[in-house]
Amino acid sequence: MLRTSNLILLILTIILMPLSLSAINRSGTIEEDETWGQSDSPVIVDDMLTLHKYATLIIEPGVEIRFSDGAGLIVNGRLVARGTPRDSIRFTSAGEKRSPAWGGIYFRGTWVGEVKEEESVDDEFEEEEIFEDGMGNTYRKVGEYYVRQDGKYFYETEKGRFKEYKGEIPVEEEPVTDTILDTLKTSLLDYCIVEYGGSPIETGSSIEISNSNPIIKRSTIRDCNGETGTIRCNARAKPHISGCLIVNNHAVRGGAVSVGLNAKPVLVRNTFAFNRTDDHGGAIYISLASAEI
Repeated sequence: MLRTSNLILLILTIILMPLSLSAINRSGTIEEDETWGQSDSPVIVDDMLTLHKYATLIIEPGVEIRFSDGAGLIVNGRLVARGTPRDSIRFTSAGEKRSPAWGGIYFRGTWVGEVKEEESVDDEFEEEEIFEDGMGNTYRKVGEYYVRQDGKYFYETEKGRFKEYKGEIPVEEEPVTDTILDTLKTSLLDYCIVEYGGSPIETGSSIEISNSNPIIKRSTIRDCNGETGTIRCNARAKPHISGCLIVNNHAVRGGAVSVGLNAKPVLVRNTFAFNRTDDHGGAIYISLASAEI
């Protein structure tokens, strides 16, 4: 009996060992190009992590990045986080998931150009609709499916009811986006989820953009805090934010998106729902700046 128990324990150890070793811990500075894949997930960020100005960090679909309390990601270089409709990339808290616990993503000083009208990334959103169902849920229509704010997929039955879909969803390549990224060498958040960021709230926002022009599209920013906006654009920031769901966030002032200090963001076909602010703002707050909406 003892030998059988030992054998079972040995087998379980061999099976579970790769799972326990798959996660990686990161902090300090990333000075060279780096890629995080599903075999590295979850990536644990224990402290502030800085991406060097000449380095590129690529995050592949399905990766989850968990930040410890007060930790965050400072992007001085280039961050390319491209998920898929089924395998989004999640930036979340390593601890309690019910309230903001980590800092945020800070894009700083990586402005290299701007998205011109002829290079617009919005053409692919023409068939995409975002709406609320009147019961506190917000959906994004992607093809024949409906994506709820929690990332789950639904389809409509013959009786007009939503039923969760758990099958595989085909994903098409996006040559337009690839062309823009190769041309501008800018950062990208695509099919990402940013949640429970913005703590301590006095430090700023869950996504802060300064002197930079990242592309943020088809992503969900939810349940975050911010002193001056959950997404803050300032210091000549020119981000392109398209087709995003920005829901259930809180700011001391400035709203879900705060624009200031000569920033000129482009905000196209985003949905704002259930965002709260204590003073000055709501969905979008603009001061000493302009925005294309």
